[in-house]
Amino acid sequence: MTDHLSSGAASGAHTFSTAAPGASTFDLQLQRLFAQAPTMPDTAEFALRLQRRLDRRWAVRRALITLAGVSGAMIALWQVMSAHLIAQADIASQAPAAEVRHAVAVALLRVHMATSLVQALPFGGEALWLIAGLAVMAAALLATRLFETL
Repeated sequence: MTDHLSSGAASGAHTFSTAAPGASTFDLQLQRLFAQAPTMPDTAEFALRLQRRLDRRWAVRRALITLAGVSGAMIALWQVMSAHLIAQADIASQAPAAEVRHAVAVALLRVHMATSLVQALPFGGEALWLIAGLAVMAAALLATRLFETL
């Protein structure tokens, strides 16, 4: 049995015949592992599928970012319109001082009435905006995860 083991090692079965002077077998193994991979027959098709997938993901991301921007603009517009800031500013620029004070008082009363509903809740209005923001982020994350599997 020892003859069989020694004959295998003596025959050079586990050594490399193309060893350069001073190169170890480890260096040769690394060189072989990191050599350029052979071209596969479906390389062009694979590259095309990968490019389409990346393009689709970027299109979805652009759409989600656009949707987030539009929804943010709509929320800002709704806030301005619900507070009647434009109408109040128009009244303030055209009315005498007494009417301006009355318009400001009416606007403050409307704002107070709107915020009193929020104040009746066991948490503040900031918590509502935080919850709404987190819900939008969760929906965006869910959408990106769904489209990632495409």
